[in-house]
Amino acid sequence: MMHGLLSYSGISAKVSAMKSRLLTEEQFREILAQPDVPAVVSWLRQRGNYEYVLRSLDDAHLHRGNIEPLLRESVYYDFTKLYKFANAEQKEFLGIYMMRYEVYFLKECLYAIFGQRPERPDLSAFPRYFGRISQLRFTELAEAGTIEEFVSLLSGTLYWPAMNKVLAADHPTIFDFETALDLFYFGLLWKTKGKASNKSEMTELTHILGAKFDMLNIIWIHRCKANYHMSDADIYALLLPVNYRLSKSEIKAMVEADSIQSAENVIGNSYYARQFGDFTSERLEACYSAILKEILARES
Repeated sequence: MMHGLLSYSGISAKVSAMKSRLLTEEQFREILAQPDVPAVVSWLRQRGNYEYVLRSLDDAHLHRGNIEPLLRESVYYDFTKLYKFANAEQKEFLGIYMMRYEVYFLKECLYAIFGQRPERPDLSAFPRYFGRISQLRFTELAEAGTIEEFVSLLSGTLYWPAMNKVLAADHPTIFDFETALDLFYFGLLWKTKGKASNKSEMTELTHILGAKFDMLNIIWIHRCKANYHMSDADIYALLLPVNYRLSKSEIKAMVEADSIQSAENVIGNSYYARQFGDFTSERLEACYSAILKEILARES
């Protein structure tokens, strides 16, 4: 994505080198053939791009809960390597991209505050990798015990206005805070397409982000009607103000449908249902991932 932006310097060669070290389909089959978790970790440790984050893992604590955060940490490690190679313009774009990791971190903090996790997650990787380039006070936020303290610690950051607005509402829920984060982040992403350096990049970003936001709106409408039984006005307030392959009339028909079945009928006749097979309400999130994967593969 944004080939022109990332082609000005050695960062393009860096991306190509990192891409060449991604696991192949055959290597994934090798992982599946491993007899147990310790064997998988041993296999991964022999690959340079995972050895760095797995070498500190105590073999006595080899279970999924410990391994997954470290594998995720490999993504942060790769990001910081790219950031070091970037020039000022590239760092501006990467700074916006980094917000996806910040949003993940903030949601993990919210889950802990609202009691959605049996124990507080280990978020110590964030200050290590992003402490010098992020405005967030990672350590203090991770230790926040109340939602009021959490929001106050966001003062001075881009996230504070959205979070403070939710806090001021009557009896805000974790769903309210999560949705506000998503709307803010995705809205900012949509605005970045205006910074594309040429028409080709603008078209590329519009295609990738437009499909992503269409699908997110479909998923949110379906969730709101199926799980939360929200009013039409409340659903409209949650949607991203973006129309790519979904028309305003289709969005209106989904939101104002008199039943979840009627909404699913509209979804089933949408552009995405026509273009991609097995597009059912039960598989919306799986289809979302598949659609984005196909778009990114086509545009890479």
